[in-house]
Amino acid sequence: MDNQQKVGAVIVAAGSSQRMSGIDKVFALLGEKPVLAWVVDTFQKCTSIDQIVIVLSEQNLKQGEQLAAEQEWSKVTDVCPGGERRQDSVIAGLNRLNQCSWAVIHDGAPNFCMRVFDLEPGSSTPSHSHAWERLRRQAPL
Repeated sequence: MDNQQKVGAVIVAAGSSQRMSGIDKVFALLGEKPVLAWVVDTFQKCTSIDQIVIVLSEQNLKQGEQLAAEQEWSKVTDVCPGGERRQDSVIAGLNRLNQCSWAVIHDGAPNFCMRVFDLEPGSSTPSHSHAWERLRRQAPL
């Protein structure tokens, strides 16, 4: 990847937390801060990530915007509402990235795993595992 290609992270956290008995896991405290803050902090520190979009449910949008403002994450370029389904939320986040060649999709809270995608149609790219390994070395989760 050359220096001109930008990498964006889309943190998809727009679920309804149905399995959590009404507890919203995205804003549940883990230690001294919400789970979402741990996730965003990791991407904020990663030198391979140029921008971050946080996708939340409509009811969590204001709380997410407030958290982003309080934390002063410089790479967070948008906090946007998700869609009815997970794939709708991913598309909403991808559409908010600005001029990124690559996107990392993270499931806001559940498993601390991510997928790396090339956004350049028809380009020859390193394998997903190669891209993931590069990110993992820079900001271990």
